[in-house]
Amino acid sequence: MVFKGIATTIATMLNRFLGFLALYFFNDMVLFIGDYGLYWFFAGFNVIGVLYIYWNVPETKGKTLQEIQDLLATKEKLKIKSRIIP
Repeated sequence: MVFKGIATTIATMLNRFLGFLALYFFNDMVLFIGDYGLYWFFAGFNVIGVLYIYWNVPETKGKTLQEIQDLLATKEKLKIKSRIIP
């Protein structure tokens, strides 16, 4: 639970930043590679993302948050000093 808030913040910031980049460069990319080329470009990234998730993200269906954290934790991660005061 310690890293849940931090991870959510980082994921949200990354999502907003990448959305901004997509909107900022959209018109330039349409002029550079055309309408169809741009949509195939984004479709390619989606396929790469699906394949990455399929092979690298563990199944968490039916597991509690604690079981998922235990699954993702390693001995090195557990040695990190916690900032929570007991």
